[in-house]
Amino acid sequence: MRHSPYLLAIAAASLLCATACDASPPKPAKPATRPIASDPQVEALRETLGRSVLDTPGLVLPDDHDALDAALARGDWGYLSQAVRNPGSAENMMRLANWERYQTYRGGGYNVAYMYVSTLTMAANSYDKAAARDPSFAPMANGMRRGALAQLLYTYAVLSVDGVRCADPTAPQAHRDQISSFTQELNRSTDALSIPERLGAIEAAIRQERQLAPVRDLDPALCRGGVAELTEALAAQPGRTTTTGPQPGYPGTNVMVPIDPNRPPAYSDSAQWPARQQAVRDGLLDQLAGVIGMSRKK
Repeated sequence: MRHSPYLLAIAAASLLCATACDASPPKPAKPATRPIASDPQVEALRETLGRSVLDTPGLVLPDDHDALDAALARGDWGYLSQAVRNPGSAENMMRLANWERYQTYRGGGYNVAYMYVSTLTMAANSYDKAAARDPSFAPMANGMRRGALAQLLYTYAVLSVDGVRCADPTAPQAHRDQISSFTQELNRSTDALSIPERLGAIEAAIRQERQLAPVRDLDPALCRGGVAELTEALAAQPGRTTTTGPQPGYPGTNVMVPIDPNRPPAYSDSAQWPARQQAVRDGLLDQLAGVIGMSRKK
C-alpha cells in the first residue's frame, strides 16, 4: 500500500501510451507547514471539529502522535505510509485510527482519509480472524467494515467534489483509480452487508463531506499526477523513464516516470467552484451507490 500523492495512476497513463505508468514519490525539499485557513471562523470550526473527535470518551491517540503530526505537516507520506503498514499492536492500530479520524475532521485531504480507510480495514480483518475463534467478535468486525466503507465513500466524495478545482480532471480520477485498485477487497466485502447497512454508509459519507467541506484546504496533491503532468514529464525526461515489467491486471509494461515535485498544481477557474461542487453534491447519492453496486430506479 502506497500513499504518495505524486503517484501517476495507471488509468491516466494508459490514455497516452497504452502502458501502465507510475512515478516514485519525491523527497520534500524542506519541511513545510500545512496550509491553515486565514479566516478565523474557519480555523475556529476546524478546532471544534477536531475537538469533537478528541472528546470522544475513552479515545487515546498514539504515543507518537506528535511525530505523525509533524510528518503530515511536511507532507512526508513515506513516513505516514510506514506507520499505517506497521502499526504494531492491535491497541496501537486503534489509536492510529483515532489520530487519522482526528486529522480527517480537521480538514485532512483525500490522502488522510485513505489512511483512515486502510487502518479501519486492517482492524476489520483482525476482528474477522478473532471472530473465527470467538463469534462474539463478529459484531465488532462488521462495525469496523461498515466504518471503513463509509470512509472510503467519503474519500471518493472528496475526490469528486474537490476535484472540480483541478484544471486537469484526469488528476483526481487518477487518484480515485489508484485507491480503487487498493480497496478491491473492501468493495467485495460489501456484499455481506445488508441494504440498510450500505445505505447507512452512503448517507454517512455524504453528511461527512458536507460537514468537513468548510475546513478542507486546497489540496495541491489532488491536482497533481494527471495526464497533463505525465505528458510534461515524458517530454522533459525521456531518457529517465524506467521499464519495470508488467503490472498485474493491466496491459503493457510498468514505466517509472520521475516528475518534478516543485511543479505547481494547475487549478480551474475558482469563480466556478461553488456551482460545480454543488452539481457534484447533487449527484453524490447515485455516484456512491454505484460504487457499491446499488442504483435507484429512475
